[in-house]
Amino acid sequence: MFSRLYVNEPYYIEVCMTDSEGHPITGLSIGYRIVRLPGTEIESGVLDQCQEVYQKLVRFNNEGQYRIYYHPPEGYPDTIEHVIVEEEKITTISSDLKRALGLLHENIYIDLPDYDENNNLVSARVRIYSNPASVGTSSDVIGTYQITSETIGLGKFTTWKQVSQ
Repeated sequence: MFSRLYVNEPYYIEVCMTDSEGHPITGLSIGYRIVRLPGTEIESGVLDQCQEVYQKLVRFNNEGQYRIYYHPPEGYPDTIEHVIVEEEKITTISSDLKRALGLLHENIYIDLPDYDENNNLVSARVRIYSNPASVGTSSDVIGTYQITSETIGLGKFTTWKQVSQ
């Protein structure tokens, strides 16, 4: 048996014991042991009986490969489940989307301006925020940029640059 999960995702480890005719067997005490490879025991105990299934809700707090060993009473076969736990990728995508929205001028704040003799903006700091209520503060900043420009006269610039800090 093999499962693929994300870190901290709720997961039921479970076993269904049946007789030779496929009927559920209840009233057993089934132990379990969770091991993070190469060999660190994470948790062990006894599964709870829930109708015809023995189960326990668990969460894996770290990425890695795990084995779950199920230990039923003597006369029943032991089983092993393999679990791969990964960091959820949606978090990274979500941050990238927020940054893109900020670059589209949503929840931005421009400060620390510097002007030339023609009153043209030649540099400033731009910050983008994940939360509109935080705009202008030091909280929830998801990107900071330095903007600079070169000018050749009143209201005329030759270059404009925005660089991530």
